Amino acid sequence: RGARPAGGGPAPQSAVLGRGPPVPRRTMARRRGGSLGAVASLARGDTVLGCIRNGHDSEGIALRALRGRGLVLRAITQFGAIFEAPGLINFTAAGYTLLEDGPRSNAIAQLLSASGLDGRVSPDIKTEIWRKLIYNCVINPITSIAGFEVGGMPHPALAPRQQLVTCAVRAAAL
Repeated sequence: RGARPAGGGPAPQSAVLGRGPPVPRRTMARRRGGSLGAVASLARGDTVLGCIRNGHDSEGIALRALRGRGLVLRAITQFGAIFEAPGLINFTAAGYTLLEDGPRSNAIAQLLSASGLDGRVSPDIKTEIWRKLIYNCVINPITSIAGFEVGGMPHPALAPRQQLVTCAVRAAAL
């Protein structure tokens, strides 16, 4: 929840729906429990939900769960992290969080930045989502074949593959 605005009255609500265990789309759309269900049950008209999930239509699923109560902003994050075990995440590289351009995006980006998460507003979030997908489609198979976690990409043995990734991402952007 945000701080109380000057002049009193209820504080605006914000929530960020992050990554959780992968859930099949049909299951997620029908699920009433979990983090999305908990957030949706608390939503008000001034709620802003930042949907930070990879995948097609994750923001649509969140929007339908809110049932018109609040605003859903699509977001992506570019931090390097490896899920080691429940409650244990190995942070490997600093990055940034991109928010869809919307009525409260700048204020949320500022809050993220003040928290050390380098929040930015993207005027074209769909292009950024595709860019991340292309990158993931190139980098994930390489790290898997080479036997490295994503955090292992700086390993000197992968330098030629890093050049391949850069070329592939540039070519896909054309």
